[in-house]
Amino acid sequence: MNVNDLERRLNAREPERRRAALDALCERVARGEIGFPEPRRAVNLHCHTTFSYNGYGYSPTYVAWRARREGLWMAGCIDFDVLDAVDEFLHACRMVGLRGCAGIETRAFVPSFATREMNSPGEPGAAYYCGVGFTSGEPKNPALLHELKETAQHRNRTIMGKVNPHLSPVELDYERDVLPLTPKGNATERHLAEAYSTKAESLIPEPAARAAFWAEKLGVEQAQVEAVLEDPPALQGLVRAKTMKAGGVGYVEARGEDFPELGRVSAFIIEMGA
Repeated sequence: MNVNDLERRLNAREPERRRAALDALCERVARGEIGFPEPRRAVNLHCHTTFSYNGYGYSPTYVAWRARREGLWMAGCIDFDVLDAVDEFLHACRMVGLRGCAGIETRAFVPSFATREMNSPGEPGAAYYCGVGFTSGEPKNPALLHELKETAQHRNRTIMGKVNPHLSPVELDYERDVLPLTPKGNATERHLAEAYSTKAESLIPEPAARAAFWAEKLGVEQAQVEAVLEDPPALQGLVRAKTMKAGGVGYVEARGEDFPELGRVSAFIIEMGA
């Protein structure tokens, strides 16, 4: 199997296939068939993986491999509301000789700033918050992660219920169209946008007609859609912005108190040694 095929397998859905592909690639590195560049003064410590969402389908293993191939000095994975990528990513970093760190991103309620808008637009009291330095993906107290997942999935279903009538006949079934896009059922707004994009392509295969559909439904010029029609992450970003964010038909207003308090999230992170 050639290098390109092995690299594609790093993003396979099955973890055992990803690991086998990485083992095969590292064997070629050891034999001198693949070379790594000297690390340069560049880092990326905020790489989302398929365990929350990655627009290009990058697995934790692929992120580590790609970072080393690109000559990054250090890389970090960080996923929304889950620690599912931690063990795989850190293992891959060790295999390829890459400095790595792993973290989690979520939204937290900051009671002392309950009336203030921080870094979550339009949501007073809520703040995007990260913890970095996890060495294991096994939570000591899984209750918080379970709560985060349940809250997110309920919100997603509510959004979908609002967007479906607006985008009809491009309508989704959550179990059939959305959850299969995730490795462990941690769907996000971005998965919804991807599912809508995929469903539209299947129902409206002709590009010009599909661009016209999106232009009408999103309230934008057709030329704007045509510019991103062949760029899935960009198109999905447009769909998400126009249907699910503030001002969109599917927007679900979030209050700060809808999220766990900052102190509780911090305690979870510290308890894990991060």
